Amino acid sequence: MALFKETPRSLRIYFFLGGLLNLLGGLALLSQLQSIAEVNQILEITSGNSFPAPAIGIEVYVLIIISLLIGIFLIYLGFNIKKYLQNHSTFLIVLLLISLALNSFMTFTKDGSLVMFGVLALMTVYLILNIRRLSKELAGQIATENFLIKKVILILGILIFFLLGVNAFNVYQEKMSNHAESTRDVEPAVKIETLEKIGGEYAKDDKYVYRADEENDFIRIVEGADPDTYQYLGSYYGKDKNNVYVYQEVLEGADQKTFQYLWEDFGKDFEQAYFLDHVILEAEVVSFEHVGGWYTKDKNNVYYETRAIEDVDMESFEYLGDFYARDKNSVYSFREVIETANYQTFEYIGGPYAKDKNFVYTRSSVIDSADPETFVFVGEFWNNYYGKDKNNVYDYGRVVGGVDPKDCTKENLRRCVGF
Repeated sequence: MALFKETPRSLRIYFFLGGLLNLLGGLALLSQLQSIAEVNQILEITSGNSFPAPAIGIEVYVLIIISLLIGIFLIYLGFNIKKYLQNHSTFLIVLLLISLALNSFMTFTKDGSLVMFGVLALMTVYLILNIRRLSKELAGQIATENFLIKKVILILGILIFFLLGVNAFNVYQEKMSNHAESTRDVEPAVKIETLEKIGGEYAKDDKYVYRADEENDFIRIVEGADPDTYQYLGSYYGKDKNNVYVYQEVLEGADQKTFQYLWEDFGKDFEQAYFLDHVILEAEVVSFEHVGGWYTKDKNNVYYETRAIEDVDMESFEYLGDFYARDKNSVYSFREVIETANYQTFEYIGGPYAKDKNFVYTRSSVIDSADPETFVFVGEFWNNYYGKDKNNVYDYGRVVGGVDPKDCTKENLRRCVGF
């Protein structure tokens, strides 16, 4: 006896709700396309040529089309349920196939993953309410007489639904977190026609100062900044008539009138020295100065970022390049002493590489197979740093197999990676 005669209304509700969820998800994404395009335009203006504005990915358009089509299809099935489905198990198989398809596309975006979670939540409720009937129907359709195998197959089927649901919900939470972080500061309408770049990752219009987050490709408002008096100082620092700012927030405790930008991530005022938004607690402000890279010093100490380097000779200390420095006694990488280094012959040669008469180094690590006499830095390609000696080509200290050092040149860096 067909089960639809007993529960046609409840099954129609599942189809209608599932269809409605998909339609709403597709329409929500469609409504976001304009705001996505606008944020891309702001990124392009704010960042200049430092990095390309992100394009709207093809997966967003695919997701919209699939979501709308599946929504229409589910609603159509709801109206024609007796024509196409004969029992609950067939309904379950249809939902499983739809869910597997959705799971491939729906988790690209916040709205898509929410739709996916909603559909799977409906399916879970359906399973709970109809578990006994489904078990009998599916067990009768599995081509084996072994009861244990039938039970395992049923459990695996339910597990698939559960894992798909967990995956969709986890992605939704992640997308919600990212969405909240990336949009919380750009709710006000940005005036594209008045937006102007003022330096680095920063731009302003007549109401706000903005920072383009290069790493995450979204816009943030510099909180509380006055666009009329805001000055870009360098790196992530700026100030207006009221405050000093780092990234997109007020630098707490900094004095706007006496603040000086030193280099990249360092600044100071009459009272304190700063590394980005951190105070360098031991610094003596009057004599505090930038040495090179992430090294600074005052009359008492040499610092790497916020911490003093122990037992350093102040008079002979010099910055070499990258993360290397030395004094008359030792060689330093970051704030640590390179124990094997010979300070008299140690030299920085480019990228992450340095060498002395005995070894070649990547930061504080020795490249065991490298020949210091013939080793040179070749160049950077695709964020890989290539060096070579008479025997091998190296990528950040790792030997690149199958490449002749003679073929790896600054003029032809592609040959350094073997193509």
